[in-house]
Amino acid sequence: MNIELNMGNNKKNDKYKEEQENTINNLLKILELDKNKTFVLHEVENNATKIKQINELAEDVKKYFPCNLISGAKQPEKVSRPWLSIIKYLLKRKYNLVSSDHRIKENEKVTRTRIFYIIDEEKK
Repeated sequence: MNIELNMGNNKKNDKYKEEQENTINNLLKILELDKNKTFVLHEVENNATKIKQINELAEDVKKYFPCNLISGAKQPEKVSRPWLSIIKYLLKRKYNLVSSDHRIKENEKVTRTRIFYIIDEEKK
């Protein structure tokens, strides 16, 4: 059995390559990656502007990407964090995305979160 792992192989992938690239680039601008190409979940989660901007990408995602694999765009009301679903889906289409446990100390309080690394090795 041959399984395609290119995150949805259909006509939209062929027809909207440029629009898909632009949507992913817009997401990267919203995330404001640091010099190591990382972002911290806690920082996005606590930034209403970023969440709003990412959720607004859902229309482009529905229009330019195969949506059967992305609940955050297809049925956002059924997902606790639709914006995170959108982030993961879009970034995994082009990059290797790795996350690990991360702790932030603020005013003697330690917050446990995730840090995401975007690995530059673009997927083919």
